[in-house]
Amino acid sequence: VKLGSFPPDIPGVESQDLILDATTPPAFNPGGWSSLEIPLADFVTPDNFDWANLGQLVISTNDARLVLMDNVYFHK
Repeated sequence: VKLGSFPPDIPGVESQDLILDATTPPAFNPGGWSSLEIPLADFVTPDNFDWANLGQLVISTNDARLVLMDNVYFHK
């Protein structure tokens, strides 16, 4: 999982990664539906990461599998 922020005063994109698999909390279940509640605190970010301009959520795999997402929510 990668989050991308697009701060207006900084050129480029800031990004933070979080790797999930069957052994990480929350566990990711390949080949089936997974309901993930990922605390934003799990992303190790520098103090200046601009959460207010979060504009990208990237899900990728290391083996080029198709990833489908439904019902993505951010909440406090």
